[in-house]
Amino acid sequence: MSFRELFAAEKQGEEVASPCVQICIIEPGDGLCVGCARTLDEIASWGAMSSDERRGVLKQLALRRSQTGKFD
Repeated sequence: MSFRELFAAEKQGEEVASPCVQICIIEPGDGLCVGCARTLDEIASWGAMSSDERRGVLKQLALRRSQTGKFD
């Protein structure tokens, strides 16, 4: 499932799925995962986050992707 599909599913009220794409490499320069654009803290906390918190992270990921252009 692509990032766009995950975000669209969120808007429809479905369970907030992890944006993980099984490419788990943290870039030393910015601390973001090259696969999903999350920080280590966001990855580690995902399981304990509420649905609202997860939606907030997904919104941040969309912003990160648009600002950096590295995740397109």
